[in-house]
Amino acid sequence: GPCFANASPRIAFCTGNSSPFAKQGPDADFNYLWTRMQEQASLSPIHLLIMGGAQVCGDSVWNTVEGLRRLMAMNDRDALLRPPDQYLKDDITGFYVRSYLREFTFASRAWVLARVPSIMIWDDHDIYEGAGMTAFASKPDVPLVKGVFSVARDYFWVFQRQGDGSTLLSHNPAGDINGPFTSFYAAGCVGILSLDLRTERTRDQAMSDHSLDVISSLLQRLPTPPLQHLFVVSPVPVGFVDCSAVEKTTAAVLGAESVLQDMLDHWSAPMLQAQKQRLLTMLFDFSAKRQVQVTILSGDVKVGALLKIESKSHGVSIFQPISSAMVVPPPGLRVTSALQAAAGIKAVKSALRLPKGPQFDESLLPLDYHGSHKLARAENFLLLQPRGVGSGYDAIWLLNNSADFSVHRLAVSLITGAPIQS
Repeated sequence: GPCFANASPRIAFCTGNSSPFAKQGPDADFNYLWTRMQEQASLSPIHLLIMGGAQVCGDSVWNTVEGLRRLMAMNDRDALLRPPDQYLKDDITGFYVRSYLREFTFASRAWVLARVPSIMIWDDHDIYEGAGMTAFASKPDVPLVKGVFSVARDYFWVFQRQGDGSTLLSHNPAGDINGPFTSFYAAGCVGILSLDLRTERTRDQAMSDHSLDVISSLLQRLPTPPLQHLFVVSPVPVGFVDCSAVEKTTAAVLGAESVLQDMLDHWSAPMLQAQKQRLLTMLFDFSAKRQVQVTILSGDVKVGALLKIESKSHGVSIFQPISSAMVVPPPGLRVTSALQAAAGIKAVKSALRLPKGPQFDESLLPLDYHGSHKLARAENFLLLQPRGVGSGYDAIWLLNNSADFSVHRLAVSLITGAPIQS
């Protein structure tokens, strides 16, 4: 936009804002980090807020909406084959509208949302847990499931997209929301590519091959200059910790099962390896040939982290800062310790190895000078602080109270990946 002409905007990025998952109790303040973001925006303008999933929590739709709860309790296959009638659809609508009104009207959140332009993309929790993945939710063509998904989609369009179709890559006219919500935005010398990993999600794909074709076409025609930095918003990580290592280190740890289930939704899941390789190849080709820095922004794992992805054949690296989550608390200390141990063994098997195509090495980097912590076990959000036009960005995690760190702020360079003295 013109307000960012020849400039690099200061950006905030967050995920996991579902208050039903937040810490409860008389001393719990699940809007603490929103208050910190408000303070940051008051001290120095935040030009753009990117929200990467779980802006609301739709997980309880199946047992909160009475009509759905009854149908699920009946375990009646015929009931699943009938779309919701108008009465049930109205109740489902009420559930999602109330969810948005609750989450978007907390005082500090409302203050930020009213003053900072936002880009939002959904993940499964904005619909219901495991949308496109779990045994029941992975059947989008079942009429009842399709009906619930359709209502969630309608109100994502209203509350998170504000009914704006102008940035959609699907080339649908504004107002047509039948295709995926993958979008591109330009802000001065920065581009933001926001990936919809839910509309076309199945167990075997994160998005359709056609959607990957559309992204490839976009990257080929993007004008550089003025573009100097491309942020790719992926609600689930492109890489994190090797699943097999996690299984070994968490075998007897209570709560680890849900972490492993979440990781099967990531790009590194075995069934998504070919699509992951294609996405990374497109991004590395673009970065190397067009001399544009690429950074992947992600969440979902309920800890802060920084992944470095290297391609020796391209001679460049891509960093993936993970900010998760802003309101949802981190996993227990034993689970996090197990993840930390797994990260010490290897990050995502340290590489993507398919028979054909480029090879990518991946590693989780330390977030502190001592090199002892690769995971920030605390609620957090991310500030992307420009060093100056054309000079890249620093990633700054602002943390809630954490037993793992003596400070509430962590910073790394997105040029080198090295920690910065706070």
